[in-house]
Amino acid sequence: MDSCGRRIFLMAFVFDLKHPDGQRNAGGMHHHRILFDKNHLGYFGKVGMGYFHRLRNKFHYPVVNVEHLWSLVP
Repeated sequence: MDSCGRRIFLMAFVFDLKHPDGQRNAGGMHHHRILFDKNHLGYFGKVGMGYFHRLRNKFHYPVVNVEHLWSLVP
């Protein structure tokens, strides 16, 4: 085998990496961005305005049927 053929033969083993694209969630911000945006919405970053110590009861407004409104008045 000449030197050129030997070099090509060895390069086949050098570039045969086990995980060429990275493992698990690697590349979510880069080369796997489309997959993450499509299947895992909101995985990266903050969305909207932060609301600290949000009490869910504070914004609870039960729905009242207008037709039965007078039955609720004592």
